[in-house]
Amino acid sequence: MLTDYALTLADLGFKVIKLQKWEPIGALCTLEAIKAADKRTKIPVEPAYQLRPGATEEEIQAWGGAHNYGVHAEGRLVLVDGDTEESVKWIEENLPPTPMRFRTRQGKHFWYRSNEINAGSQCRDEDRGIKVDVIVNGFGVGPGSMRIGDDGTPWPAYQLDDGARLELGPDELPELRRADVERLERLGGDRLGRECFFEFEVDSTGIKRAHAKTLRTQHDWCFPTPAGEGNQGAMDVLWFAIKC
Repeated sequence: MLTDYALTLADLGFKVIKLQKWEPIGALCTLEAIKAADKRTKIPVEPAYQLRPGATEEEIQAWGGAHNYGVHAEGRLVLVDGDTEESVKWIEENLPPTPMRFRTRQGKHFWYRSNEINAGSQCRDEDRGIKVDVIVNGFGVGPGSMRIGDDGTPWPAYQLDDGARLELGPDELPELRRADVERLERLGGDRLGRECFFEFEVDSTGIKRAHAKTLRTQHDWCFPTPAGEGNQGAMDVLWFAIKC
């Protein structure tokens, strides 16, 4: 199922990225070790996945279902994540319906497109228990992917919602318009239309990390970070950002 979903999404035009393996680790492990293994299932294999092409059909098949996968929210793709019952209810009542929605461990993901959103945000109304994450230039874990339960056993935590369908490409998704964005912004958090940059960390081995970020200045910047203790002789790490 995991592989079938990943292949379908790639065929629809979504950028599929490889995440770490999901592996049972056994109930005799400590809860701390189990939670660490579970966390690894949501980490990209390639830290700078934003700069790499998406996985091909052959690559997805080669994973053999042993790796989770994510979908990079590039271009106009916007992933809206509600992690509580109140959050899901708010999304369903205030944003357009979408057939591309998935149940997660705690809530649901809803997929949209928008020309109004440049950067993600954590939209919060703590008094009402509403916690909505808007993901842009990041990634969402794909349907069919596995999590590690507290007993150390993998289970399919990301599933299609009732009535959901994998049938729309990124440019065919329901659109979040200005009124929708304003409703999200009224929950709190950062302005969704603000300037967005990619931040990169580079050393002698290449790009180590990249993520979308907003900066106080709109100018590109870079500066070297001296090698620290235990890193003597290594090339200085270079941090820099470019506009998305």
